[in-house]
Amino acid sequence: MDTTTTNKAETLGMTLREAVGNKALLQQLEGNTNTVFILSDGLKENIKSVQREVPGLELRYKPLSLYHAQLLELCNDLGIGITCCNEELLEQAEKIDWKREVLIGNEYASNTFIRKAYAAGCTNFTVCNAGNIDNILDAIGEVDVQFTLQVDDAISADELGRYPVTGLLLEGELETPQDVAERGELLQRVLEQQPAVTNVTLGSIRKFEKVEQLKEALVSLQKTLPPGCTLTVNLDQDILESSLFIVTRILAKNGQSYTVDMSMYEELLCYLDEDHDISVITDSPVTGTVLGKTGDEEDVICIGAVGEHEVGEWLLLENIALVDCRELPIFTVDMDLRLRLTEYQSAAREIKERQLEASVRKRRKTLITVTV
Repeated sequence: MDTTTTNKAETLGMTLREAVGNKALLQQLEGNTNTVFILSDGLKENIKSVQREVPGLELRYKPLSLYHAQLLELCNDLGIGITCCNEELLEQAEKIDWKREVLIGNEYASNTFIRKAYAAGCTNFTVCNAGNIDNILDAIGEVDVQFTLQVDDAISADELGRYPVTGLLLEGELETPQDVAERGELLQRVLEQQPAVTNVTLGSIRKFEKVEQLKEALVSLQKTLPPGCTLTVNLDQDILESSLFIVTRILAKNGQSYTVDMSMYEELLCYLDEDHDISVITDSPVTGTVLGKTGDEEDVICIGAVGEHEVGEWLLLENIALVDCRELPIFTVDMDLRLRLTEYQSAAREIKERQLEASVRKRRKTLITVTV
């Protein structure tokens, strides 16, 4: 991976963790709002770096709970596909001018969901066996769709011979070059029986740093694929989670209990386990509680090391991916820690708005033109 980009991303992450003391950032927040949902620009830079390091590698994002419309727009702009496993995510993707591949997952593939996905223009469905294919065709009829077969060690090439698939999918995390090599061998056996396959998904990565370790193995595997067949890697939700933060102002203090404004979140989704505890970014060991009213009740936002603060100061919260923020604007923080006080807007949306403005100007000009 590009060392310069990596260092920048690491520096940004370190600086964000000191953001509560950064006067330039706080001055931008003053008078704007009590709580801001922000996305680090480091995410975009790291994705672009992966695409440079392994040319031709396709990326796909499989959201579990994190599918804010603006994040999907970012994926769309960067050429990333998505795996869609529920109707809510499908609705979010439909809100934007989605141009990338949508692979329909099979975890919760009810007939209603399958029909809605097909009506929305999705034609690539994940299947595990011939029975899945029959169910899909029963739901939407004998139409022209594609199937991506989820492969594991228990499936032999002989079994796969009768499946009309154009894609192969392996689940699980890629951690070492050996993982890439072993999965490549399995895929090669399957490809011998599946000449129509045009894409193989090798697994997922949870950290961008892994790409540097896997780069040579991925490039080598690309060279073994049939002509016209592309290689895809899934981006784990953890990659996006690590780039999302909330900056919130302290409105009241009672001992080591701090009250903040969380009224913009109708529901605060936070499973109290080590992976998804919302926490305050601080170097202080001082413990306390952060409270915030969400909807009609006051919730405990986090308990633990929160530091020593006064009313009016700002807290930086991480591990927030399960916060229900899908209808809120996302602001971005650039490499110089400048907060962009406009929500992320995709290139496609900007073009549409400029075209609309031009159309309105042309219409106004027509209306005021008088023929004598």
